[in-house]
Amino acid sequence: MPDFSGLPLVIEPGDLLARLDNPELIVVDLTSIARYESGHIPGARFVDPKRTQLGQPPAPGLLPGQASLEALFGELGHNPDAVYVVYDDEGGGWAGRFIWLLDVIGHKAYHYLDGGIHAWVAEGCPVSGAVPPAVGGPLPLTLHDAPTATREYLQSRLG
Repeated sequence: MPDFSGLPLVIEPGDLLARLDNPELIVVDLTSIARYESGHIPGARFVDPKRTQLGQPPAPGLLPGQASLEALFGELGHNPDAVYVVYDDEGGGWAGRFIWLLDVIGHKAYHYLDGGIHAWVAEGCPVSGAVPPAVGGPLPLTLHDAPTATREYLQSRLG
Protein backbone atom coordinates (compact mmCIF):
# COMPACT_ATOMS: atom_id res chain seq x y z
CA MET A 1 0.00 0.00 0.00
CA PRO A 2 1.53 3.33 -1.04
CA ASP A 3 2.16 5.87 1.69
CA PHE A 4 2.04 9.64 1.48
CA SER A 5 5.75 10.42 1.85
CA GLY A 6 7.17 12.43 -0.98
CA LEU A 7 3.81 13.69 -2.22
CA PRO A 8 3.33 17.45 -2.67
CA LEU A 9 0.84 19.51 -0.70
CA VAL A 10 -1.63 19.41 -3.59
CA ILE A 11 -2.35 15.88 -4.79
CA GLU A 12 -4.32 14.51 -7.71
CA PRO A 13 -7.33 12.19 -7.42
CA GLY A 14 -5.23 9.22 -8.60
CA ASP A 15 -2.74 9.84 -5.79
CA LEU A 16 -5.53 9.58 -3.22
CA LEU A 17 -7.28 6.67 -4.92
CA ALA A 18 -4.09 4.59 -4.66
CA ARG A 19 -3.95 5.30 -0.91
CA LEU A 20 -7.59 5.05 0.20
CA ASP A 21 -6.84 1.93 2.27
CA ASN A 22 -3.98 3.56 4.19
CA PRO A 23 -4.83 3.15 7.91
CA GLU A 24 -3.36 6.58 8.75
CA LEU A 25 -5.64 8.38 6.27
CA ILE A 26 -8.38 10.77 7.38
CA VAL A 27 -10.31 12.22 4.43
CA VAL A 28 -12.26 15.38 5.29
CA ASP A 29 -15.18 16.50 3.12
CA LEU A 30 -16.00 20.21 3.45
CA THR A 31 -18.85 20.35 0.94
CA SER A 32 -22.51 20.86 1.82
CA ILE A 33 -24.41 18.09 3.58
CA ALA A 34 -26.57 17.66 0.46
CA ARG A 35 -23.47 17.20 -1.70
CA TYR A 36 -21.94 14.79 0.83
CA GLU A 37 -25.09 12.68 1.00
CA SER A 38 -25.29 12.50 -2.81
CA GLY A 39 -21.89 10.81 -2.93
CA HIS A 40 -18.47 11.46 -1.42
CA ILE A 41 -15.01 9.95 -1.46
CA PRO A 42 -15.21 6.53 0.24
CA GLY A 43 -14.39 6.87 3.94
CA ALA A 44 -14.60 10.68 3.89
CA ARG A 45 -15.86 12.34 7.03
CA PHE A 46 -18.19 15.29 6.58
CA VAL A 47 -17.28 18.51 8.38
CA ASP A 48 -19.74 21.37 8.07
CA PRO A 49 -17.58 24.26 6.85
CA LYS A 50 -19.18 26.48 9.50
CA ARG A 51 -17.33 24.44 12.13
CA THR A 52 -14.05 25.86 10.84
CA GLN A 53 -14.89 29.34 12.13
CA LEU A 54 -16.12 30.97 15.31
CA GLY A 55 -19.30 32.17 13.64
CA GLN A 56 -20.03 35.04 16.03
CA PRO A 57 -20.09 38.80 15.44
CA PRO A 58 -18.23 41.01 15.06
CA ALA A 59 -15.78 38.68 13.25
CA PRO A 60 -17.39 35.31 12.47
CA GLY A 61 -14.29 34.06 10.63
CA LEU A 62 -12.15 33.90 13.75
CA LEU A 63 -10.65 30.64 14.94
CA PRO A 64 -13.20 28.41 16.71
CA GLY A 65 -12.78 28.01 20.46
CA GLN A 66 -10.46 25.34 21.79
CA ALA A 67 -13.34 23.17 23.07
CA SER A 68 -14.93 23.23 19.60
CA LEU A 69 -11.66 22.20 17.96
CA GLU A 70 -11.10 19.44 20.51
CA ALA A 71 -14.59 18.06 19.82
CA LEU A 72 -14.13 18.28 16.04
CA PHE A 73 -10.76 16.56 15.95
CA GLY A 74 -11.93 13.92 18.42
CA GLU A 75 -14.84 13.07 16.12
CA LEU A 76 -12.41 12.73 13.22
CA GLY A 77 -10.14 10.34 15.12
CA HIS A 78 -7.19 12.70 15.12
CA ASN A 79 -3.89 11.20 16.19
CA PRO A 80 -0.23 12.15 15.72
CA ASP A 81 0.22 9.64 12.87
CA ALA A 82 -2.82 10.74 10.87
CA VAL A 83 -2.44 11.96 7.31
CA TYR A 84 -5.27 14.26 6.26
CA VAL A 85 -6.57 14.79 2.74
CA VAL A 86 -9.09 17.61 2.55
CA TYR A 87 -11.43 18.72 -0.21
CA ASP A 88 -14.47 20.85 -0.89
CA ASP A 89 -16.64 21.74 -3.87
CA GLU A 90 -16.19 25.52 -3.98
CA GLY A 91 -12.70 26.09 -5.32
CA GLY A 92 -10.70 25.17 -2.25
CA GLY A 93 -11.46 27.91 0.27
CA TRP A 94 -13.00 25.65 2.90
CA ALA A 95 -10.36 22.96 2.40
CA GLY A 96 -7.66 25.61 2.79
CA ARG A 97 -9.29 26.85 5.96
CA PHE A 98 -9.25 23.31 7.38
CA ILE A 99 -5.55 23.06 6.57
CA TRP A 100 -5.11 26.28 8.57
CA LEU A 101 -6.81 24.55 11.53
CA LEU A 102 -4.33 21.69 11.18
CA ASP A 103 -1.50 24.23 11.30
CA VAL A 104 -3.03 25.79 14.41
CA ILE A 105 -3.05 22.43 16.21
CA GLY A 106 0.52 21.74 15.05
CA HIS A 107 -0.31 18.87 12.69
CA LYS A 108 1.71 19.01 9.48
CA ALA A 109 0.75 15.79 7.68
CA TYR A 110 -1.88 16.94 5.22
CA HIS A 111 -2.70 17.24 1.55
CA TYR A 112 -5.20 19.17 -0.49
CA LEU A 113 -7.11 17.32 -3.23
CA ASP A 114 -6.62 19.28 -6.46
CA GLY A 115 -10.02 20.11 -7.93
CA GLY A 116 -11.91 18.76 -4.93
CA ILE A 117 -14.88 16.45 -5.34
CA HIS A 118 -15.48 17.71 -8.89
CA ALA A 119 -12.09 16.43 -10.09
CA TRP A 120 -12.57 13.16 -8.20
CA VAL A 121 -15.88 12.49 -9.96
CA ALA A 122 -14.60 13.71 -13.35
CA GLU A 123 -11.78 11.16 -13.21
CA GLY A 124 -14.28 8.35 -12.62
CA CYS A 125 -13.13 7.65 -9.07
CA PRO A 126 -15.63 5.86 -6.83
CA VAL A 127 -18.10 7.66 -4.59
CA SER A 128 -19.91 6.35 -1.55
CA GLY A 129 -23.05 7.11 0.40
CA ALA A 130 -21.80 5.34 3.54
CA VAL A 131 -21.27 7.63 6.51
CA PRO A 132 -18.43 6.63 8.83
CA PRO A 133 -19.31 7.00 12.52
CA ALA A 134 -17.69 9.60 14.73
CA VAL A 135 -14.52 8.09 16.15
CA GLY A 136 -14.26 9.56 19.63
CA GLY A 137 -14.95 12.35 22.03
CA PRO A 138 -13.03 15.55 22.63
CA LEU A 139 -9.28 15.22 22.89
CA PRO A 140 -6.77 17.68 24.31
CA LEU A 141 -5.05 19.87 21.75
CA THR A 142 -2.33 22.48 21.99
CA LEU A 143 -3.10 25.53 19.87
CA HIS A 144 -0.23 27.40 18.24
CA ASP A 145 -0.34 31.15 17.68
CA ALA A 146 2.10 31.29 14.76
CA PRO A 147 -0.49 30.62 12.02
CA THR A 148 -2.86 33.32 13.33
CA ALA A 149 -2.86 37.10 13.34
CA THR A 150 -4.52 39.09 16.11
CA ARG A 151 -6.19 42.45 15.65
CA GLU A 152 -3.36 44.02 17.62
CA TYR A 153 -0.77 42.45 15.34
CA LEU A 154 -2.52 43.73 12.24
CA GLN A 155 -2.98 47.22 13.67
CA SER A 156 0.71 47.39 14.60
CA ARG A 157 1.65 46.60 10.99
CA LEU A 158 -0.74 49.13 9.44
CA GLY A 159 1.00 52.06 11.07
